[in-house]
Formats: sequence, structure tokens, C-alpha cells
Amino acid sequence: MSDLDRYLAGAELLDCQGRVEHALTLLVDGRVRIRRGAVTIVVDPATGHVDPPGAVVPDHVLHAVGELAGRPVATRSHRQHGHGDHR
Repeated sequence: MSDLDRYLAGAELLDCQGRVEHALTLLVDGRVRIRRGAVTIVVDPATGHVDPPGAVVPDHVLHAVGELAGRPVATRSHRQHGHGDHR
């Protein structure tokens, strides 16, 4: 975690046992960083662009990204979606 991270808005999504499954951080430029274990994905809610390209982000996580960013994530035509393992 960088020093800046403690000042950025964030959210944690829990699994059914109450463990953190995804940690979301709203970045200064409006994108949202998603961390799950050692995997980091960045989503731009305005465009729907997912970095790294081809990364799979479950729909419930994308919904949380939109909630944190204050806007729905752009159309699915620009991103993959599903219930994969993020690789």
C-alpha cells in the first residue's frame, strides 16, 4: 500500500465466510483498482476498459466498481465478464 492509498476511497467485498475477497480502491483519475490476492486489475468505469486486457471481472464486482466510482461501468462490449479466477 502506498502512502496515497490511505487517503483514497475504497471498499472490501467479502465472501460468505466474511473474508475479504476483493479490495477496491477509487484512484485519483477515476479508475478503480481491484485486488484479489496477488492479482491486480484496473477498470475505467467511463469506458469499461479493463487492464490487463482479457482479465475477467465478475458482474457483482463490476457493480461494486460502479457504486464506488459513482457511475455505472460502461457497456460490456469493451470488457470481458463472468465468474472466472481473474487470470
